[in-house]
Parts: sequence; C-alpha cells; structure tokens
Amino acid sequence: MDRLKNVKNISWHQVKSFSESFAKETSEYLFTKAKILGASFDTIPEDQKVYDEGNQRRHHYLASLNSASTPHNLTFTQATESDRAKIYDFMMDVFRIHEPITNNLDCQEWELEDFFSDILTECLNDNVSILVHDSSNKLIAICLNSIHHKKCDNKVSEVDDTSDKVDFTLEYERCDYKSDKANKIATFVATIDTNYEHLLPKEIEKLLKLDVICVSPAMARCGIAATLMNVVFEFGKIEGADGIISCTTATGSQNLLKKKGFFKIKSHSFDMFKVNGEIVFKNLVDKGVGGSLMLKQLDLDEVV
Repeated sequence: MDRLKNVKNISWHQVKSFSESFAKETSEYLFTKAKILGASFDTIPEDQKVYDEGNQRRHHYLASLNSASTPHNLTFTQATESDRAKIYDFMMDVFRIHEPITNNLDCQEWELEDFFSDILTECLNDNVSILVHDSSNKLIAICLNSIHHKKCDNKVSEVDDTSDKVDFTLEYERCDYKSDKANKIATFVATIDTNYEHLLPKEIEKLLKLDVICVSPAMARCGIAATLMNVVFEFGKIEGADGIISCTTATGSQNLLKKKGFFKIKSHSFDMFKVNGEIVFKNLVDKGVGGSLMLKQLDLDEVV
C-alpha cells in the first residue's frame, strides 16, 4: 500500500521527465547496437531518398531560374499529376494544331484523346516534365519528358540512317488507338523510336527522353524553347542520365536540337512510310522530310 501511495504522489512532470529519459536512452542503445551490427533503422527506402533529393534539386534549380529577371516574367515549374488536365488541354488546343504531322492529317480532338493521354501518363511518371506560365498564370509552353534505361549492350558503329522497309501496314494494324490517324502517327513514331538501344554508345545506360516540346505561337521566338532545353539538360544531370534522346518529326525541333549539340542516330523519311500502299504524310506545313531520333551525351561538368 505504501508503494501505491508513493506512486500516486508522483507528479506529471516527473512521469514526463522519466519517459523522455527512458526513450532517449533506449533510442541511443538501439542505434549503438545497430551500428555495431551494421544494421540500420532508417525507415526511408534508398530509392525514395534519391527521389526526394532529386525533387529538391530540381525545385532549387527552377527557383534560381525564376528569380532571374526575364523580359516576359515567365515561371518555369515541374509538372505533376495535378497538372494533367491543363497540359491535356494545351496539347489539344496548341500542340495538335501546330505540330506538323498532326496538322498534316487534320486530326480532330476525339482522334487523339487516347494517344495524348498515353503520352501524358508516361511523361508525368518521373517528375522530369516542365511547364512555363506567363505573368497571368496562363500555360504557354510544355516540355514533356520521361526516364529510360538501355536494355542491351550492343554497339553499332554505323548510324542506321535509312531503312529499306516502306510499307508498315502490319505494324499499323497492331495499334489499338480508336482512330485511324492516331494509329498512323503512333506507327511512324515507333518506326524511329523503338529498338534503338544498339545504336547508342556503349557508355550510355540511362537516358532522359524528350517526348514533346511545344511553345504557344504567341510566345514564339522569345527564347523559351532554348531555355527549356537548358532545363532538360539540368534535369538529366540531376537524374544521373548519360544522355538526352528525342524522336523529332518537326523541322523546328530538329534544328533546335542540332543547335544544342544533338546528333542523329536514326531516321525515316515521310515518303518511305506507307500504310496500305499509300504515303501517309505529304507536303507538311514546315517542309519536313522525315523523322529523326536524336541524341546528346551529357557532360556532368558542362555549364548549360
């Protein structure tokens, strides 16, 4: 009974002090033992820590970029899943109309719904896509990117610049988009954009892939696309990528990438791409002659 009385007489502050002391000593003991045994009590997975660090570095880089004075008061941000709807609208309202191959086929919105949705899903997965807003918070440019890893180690010394294959009806019939036009575009892109690993230099293992870059015509020739490319290079370095790769079908994009140090590793001309015996893309608005898979190796010490 005396012991119970003594327990009742213990103050709350004494209990709190004892609990904190016990917790501290127990924690120190466990971590000391873990260190001796080579174990770890870190509950954050290693890949999650790398992901979080990459996000912090990307946000810091964009904050520095946005703090610099620009003539148009533009804001560069990292795209997230919450931006999906407005990016989709931009792709429909701007990219669909001004991208030469979609323009050439006079694609309507319904014909590209699932195709654009697939692009968005892939490019919002890795947190390396970029948006640009003007001073009124209107979206005026997008740069959609994804991360890819090389699947083979073979190296081909000669650039695969041409293909003897002309008719791609079988490949077209395997596509399952709901519109004929989307299937034709997807087939052409896949002609250039797949099975390219053996064309890569041996030292390249990880790539940041630039899938879509588009600037609103109202903001054309303001240096936005060039700045976006610099952000892409920085994001690639943060991700530990060995290079940047892009399948380009527009003359403007091909010229921009060439100026930024990209070189062609694979190509296919429009007049050598037929479905059911007919050339699909003719007389494009930008006078384009074909698509090219372009690569730039990253130098981690290079200042962009």
